[in-house]
Amino acid sequence: MKTEFNIIKVDFVKWFKSDKQFITFFSFIFFYMYVLNPISICSDILEEPINILEPFLVIVGNGFCVPIIMFTFLVLTIDFPDISCNSTFLLLRSGRIKWYRSQILFIILSSIFFMLAVFLFCSLSSMSNAYFANIWSNEAKLMSSPQYEELSDEYPLTVIDLSIINNYSVITAFIYAVFLIILHLILTAQLQIVLTLCYLT
Repeated sequence: MKTEFNIIKVDFVKWFKSDKQFITFFSFIFFYMYVLNPISICSDILEEPINILEPFLVIVGNGFCVPIIMFTFLVLTIDFPDISCNSTFLLLRSGRIKWYRSQILFIILSSIFFMLAVFLFCSLSSMSNAYFANIWSNEAKLMSSPQYEELSDEYPLTVIDLSIINNYSVITAFIYAVFLIILHLILTAQLQIVLTLCYLT
């Protein structure tokens, strides 16, 4: 277990310090310009505060934003597994099974950390006019209603699907969204690792 921990630690430090992390910055700029800032604008227009969890739910439930999340994470993990001299030494020292298991744990850890960064960015960008409760805000309900169709058409990336609002509480929707998006990231990154290993061998 100590060997696996050392492999995960080495990979995570390389991943965190990677020069490809700049793409996370550009992704966050996109989220702010087209999702988070418009949510604040709509909140001001409707004079209704938002639930602090809703901006994150808008992003992970949006057909335009999810591919950006996936693409960003894939770019961040494209250099892994790292088959360098040090990594080869760790592979030989730990054995293939432990090494591969450590790669799976690394992907799980990095995906959780990545989505935590997305959540914190969404929350910090929206906290000036937000509250925390297990109820949907009036802003989210109004933006999904036909009454404000013109406003939702003007800011289409700010709308939460009405079926989600009607069938799930905020916290339940948040838990499902986090679980599904992290699972998606893990499976996609794992496929990338397998293809990389097949190419190298």
